Amino acid sequence: MLKVECKKWNQSLEILREEALQAEHPRTRERLMALYEICGGTNATLVGKKTGRNPQTIRSGYIDTMNRV
Repeated sequence: MLKVECKKWNQSLEILREEALQAEHPRTRERLMALYEICGGTNATLVGKKTGRNPQTIRSGYIDTMNRV
């Protein structure tokens, strides 16, 4: 299971949630909320199903990008 490296960026679950709720762009909100859910223990496949996104997009798009930036 892939993990989001929140500590690498000095972020917590609460910070991700706040950023998601305050983001201006809908896709940014969606991405941050997906990362928030994954950090909270939900797997990428389930997040993909809940958001209507391909689970591969969640895994390789959102998580990999967050961890590598």
